[in-house]
Amino acid sequence: MTMEKRLMLTRRQFVSQSITSGTALAWARNASGGDPPERPVTQAIRDGEPFDAEVIDAHAHFSGFLEGGKLPPGVKTLFRAMDRCGINLSVFSNSSAIGAPDVEGFRAGNEAAIAAMKKYPGRLLAYLVFQPHFVDASLAMAERILEPGPGPAGFKLHGVAHHYPVDGEGYRRAYQFAHEHKLPVLFHVKSSHGAETPTLRNEPLPVVLSRVLSEFSGMRLIIAHYGRGIDDWAGFTANHPNAFMETAASGVPFRVLERTVATAGPGRILFGSDSTYLSPGAQLAKIAFADIGEEAKKQILASNARRVFGKSIAASKA
Repeated sequence: MTMEKRLMLTRRQFVSQSITSGTALAWARNASGGDPPERPVTQAIRDGEPFDAEVIDAHAHFSGFLEGGKLPPGVKTLFRAMDRCGINLSVFSNSSAIGAPDVEGFRAGNEAAIAAMKKYPGRLLAYLVFQPHFVDASLAMAERILEPGPGPAGFKLHGVAHHYPVDGEGYRRAYQFAHEHKLPVLFHVKSSHGAETPTLRNEPLPVVLSRVLSEFSGMRLIIAHYGRGIDDWAGFTANHPNAFMETAASGVPFRVLERTVATAGPGRILFGSDSTYLSPGAQLAKIAFADIGEEAKKQILASNARRVFGKSIAASKA
């Protein structure tokens, strides 16, 4: 194709002609009639159109408290992002509960999260923040998970923000509760600036978490942000049947998802956006354009989350 002719094409026409011949032939075979083919995730995003795949975001946030019976603006922002990007359900925590300086603020943040998920059943599912410095309040709040009807799915732990040892007694109380009730736990173990959740005896964090997962085998641990160590945590996940990773990250090395899939397997990775801190569209694109199979993308986008969160997702739509 000459440059002159290429310039005459619309952007969408040019992108459409740039797809692989195998995909193009598959579409051609269906052009004569019958049900339309299932659109590959990559092609749908290239065309700026919805793709035929469910999306469950395993790591989202909003901030603020319930005031005057109205949800804070953060929920609306989260919803706009979800709808724009085709995210069916977000599992989220309230950032106010993570950063609350006192028990009252901690409780209020978690209560706002519960109120939001009950107001929007089937679209939002809450993690309760477990604050190891407020153990009694955290355990009292955890009882809300066991109440009849739709309730929170599990815990969000932030060892960096709370600067609390991963093997400290406060966190062990969270692990025990999650183990007994087979709950997922999203754990922010390391931050992009290098800060890491401490351990009691300065042992390597993966070594300590290995013991935790062996002892509390009913808990399903989700390592947030690829663990920030990327390849090291992929091997960790592969070695523990109750460990998973989620994909939210503001910057990741080239082909990291491909390497993670090769090491940990596509069934151990959950899609996460970290919305509304990060742009969910950019996070989705990382999955869509990864050099992995279509079935692996769909596992990461939703079916793995359905397995990890199980009854909580079904109950959230009740």
